[in-house]
Amino acid sequence: MKVYFDMDGVLSDLDGDLAKTAQVPLGKILSDPQFRLGVVKQRVATTGLLHWVGLKPLHPHLWKALMRNLREEGHTLEILTSYGSWDPLEVGPSAHLGKCQWLRQHYGDIFAEGVVTNFNGVETCDQKQFFAAPDSILIDDQIDNIEQFRNAGGKGVWYCGDHHKESLKSLRAALAGGLSE
Repeated sequence: MKVYFDMDGVLSDLDGDLAKTAQVPLGKILSDPQFRLGVVKQRVATTGLLHWVGLKPLHPHLWKALMRNLREEGHTLEILTSYGSWDPLEVGPSAHLGKCQWLRQHYGDIFAEGVVTNFNGVETCDQKQFFAAPDSILIDDQIDNIEQFRNAGGKGVWYCGDHHKESLKSLRAALAGGLSE
């Protein structure tokens, strides 16, 4: 099985950092996509590359252990992330560079060991569905991405950092051939 890991909201705490930046409760970021996008745009405008490089990792020791286990079981692991860009020419190159730098800093050993084999960056989230196949799973924190991936023939696991163990149970169910909800 090919397992795709989203970065922002799965491997890194984008929403937590956005809530701190905007000085609002996390629920505001999670429930208001337009507000969230505005905060991202503001952060990119004021911090540039540091917007991505400075994100706090979410459960890195747990993710690394899981990734190693999945690789040992014969699964192919890749990163599938969106640049979140509203104008690819405006921030796409910075997003790509920032995300690559972040991965090297926090997951470089996983790539060096060959556990994670590829980095896939797409301009917008709706392009993730083009990676869907019957033998693929996307782990993502955005339910729209999960639904589109499923509709395109893949399996999707909705990830919530506060419910890490439950999300991993859904991943195991999907790997075993069950449908993930």
